[in-house]
Amino acid sequence: MSQQGTARKQNEDRSCVATDLGSGVGTMAAVFDGHGGYATAEWLQENFPKYIRKYWGEVGSPEAATTEAFLAADRRILAPKKGFMGMVGERGIGGSKCGATGAVALLHEDSAGAMYLLAANAGDARVVRGYD
Repeated sequence: MSQQGTARKQNEDRSCVATDLGSGVGTMAAVFDGHGGYATAEWLQENFPKYIRKYWGEVGSPEAATTEAFLAADRRILAPKKGFMGMVGERGIGGSKCGATGAVALLHEDSAGAMYLLAANAGDARVVRGYD
């Protein structure tokens, strides 16, 4: 659930929950806070689970896979648009004035069957575990 603040005309937050990420990954929950628009947060909502799925089996540890997923998504977001005029235009999914922060929580299982919670962030977003 996301609540729109009073400073923006539209809600720039996007969230996703993915459960089909492959071997060892139980569930991923993520919140992306759009900065200067919702385009980048919306792109991450739709595509970030694919990056987790891709790197989870390729990289040696859950932490390294998650880091590589963030870096690969960042490279894609910042890539120049296609075509000759893409070189001179605004870069990225949302353009030069649009971005997002992200908070991601991954519930995963090791080879012995123990469950772990991995929390990761980009920018000023944070995942905080509450205590009873």
